[in-house]
Amino acid sequence: MVQRYRLYGVLGSPYAAKLRALLRYRRLPFDWLPASFDWVPGFDPVRPELARVVPRIIPVLWFPANDSYRVDSTVIAYDLKRLHTERSVMPIDPALAFLSHLLEDMGDEWLLKVAFHYRWSSETDRNFTNRLIMAELLGGGVTQDRIDEAARAFRDRQVSRMPLVGCLPQNAPLIEEVYRRVLDALSALRASSPFLFGSRPALADFGCFGALFTCRNDPTPGELMRQRSPATLDWIYSLDEASGVEG
Repeated sequence: MVQRYRLYGVLGSPYAAKLRALLRYRRLPFDWLPASFDWVPGFDPVRPELARVVPRIIPVLWFPANDSYRVDSTVIAYDLKRLHTERSVMPIDPALAFLSHLLEDMGDEWLLKVAFHYRWSSETDRNFTNRLIMAELLGGGVTQDRIDEAARAFRDRQVSRMPLVGCLPQNAPLIEEVYRRVLDALSALRASSPFLFGSRPALADFGCFGALFTCRNDPTPGELMRQRSPATLDWIYSLDEASGVEG
């Protein structure tokens, strides 16, 4: 019997969405388990098996080979490369591999600011996603009042963290311009190639996917994406479930 990986997270997390898409593409069997750590005061839905995981971030991937729990989506991607050779997301050419990793890092670190800015800078967006995330975490059998309470606490926590993430009024115009440029770049790319480096996805695709998946789901950046770059929507849908892609 093949042992399955266990992926802990919520789809409100760009990194959890990134890793879920990567596991799907690589056809690695896994179970998806909603989980977070300290997002809501007084509510700590930590699964017992994650109690000793440090740092306390999501996603967390359980490796059946040695019964270990690991964090950091980039490190996990390289760990999976060492364990599984088929359907690799690392370009063989060293120069392309470097460029792929560079773009993945940009997606992880800079496009995260884009997603965070749009999600928490306006009342419309912050009061849309906060409830969806809490509803996923709390699951069924929970009153609407409890979901609303948790959503408000989570919203206030995330808004207070905007300076820490680097999302400030002073750089908001730059962040929004970056988003427009990335959408335009992906529109141009899709005219000639399904993915960033050819006909199958590379690590760079998944690194950029997480934040753009988040933007697609939120009201303001999602509407901008639909109006400005339908091709980006196509790319997101293709990459989210790419287990059938050969390339």
